[in-house]
Amino acid sequence: MPRIRVEWLQGRSESQRQALAEGITALFVDIVKVRPDQVNVVFEEIPAEFLYKGGVSWANKRKAEGQAK
Repeated sequence: MPRIRVEWLQGRSESQRQALAEGITALFVDIVKVRPDQVNVVFEEIPAEFLYKGGVSWANKRKAEGQAK
């Protein structure tokens, strides 16, 4: 029973989660040869204030990009 964890920033739509879960499931069925009902996809949505890259939070990075435009 594979469990695939997807960590990403909050803000994606239900249709995006659905499409990604379907795609991941299809790949596991094709490559790993498991049944679709054996594939578990878990989405963990992280607030932009809690994810940092290069010492800068994504929230602040987004703010800075918005001001630069």
